[in-house]
Amino acid sequence: MTDTLEILSGAVRKLTRYEKTLYPNYKYVTEIASKYTYGDYSIEVPEGFLTDGSSGAPDYGRSWLFHDYLYATHEFTSGQVCTRKEADNVMERVLQHEKLGWYCWLFVRASKLNPFWVFSRAWTRSGQRGPEFLDSE
Repeated sequence: MTDTLEILSGAVRKLTRYEKTLYPNYKYVTEIASKYTYGDYSIEVPEGFLTDGSSGAPDYGRSWLFHDYLYATHEFTSGQVCTRKEADNVMERVLQHEKLGWYCWLFVRASKLNPFWVFSRAWTRSGQRGPEFLDSE
């Protein structure tokens, strides 16, 4: 039996000019939760989650949203601890699902090469910071 990938794409919007002054490291915020399920693993990126999009690459699809959330939390919503390799595998799987083969090819090579430890540093820093959310006042 093979695991089935299910993705429910919620809504993501760009930050307003004012919001960018409050959250200068981010470009987007989720307005409706996005969900990913593969086998026993699930991710729910909740409303209000702030993300910078696909760091250093085009913001195509939604793979970067799940990837950023896993980098920030270091765990799946279903409770399992997440390693950097697993987070990168999620992004690869979503890119394949979104039929972004050329992007997937580039991402897989970059993440495995990990030039200048970019992915390792992002993993550590994001995990130390944790997920950040738009203040809804």
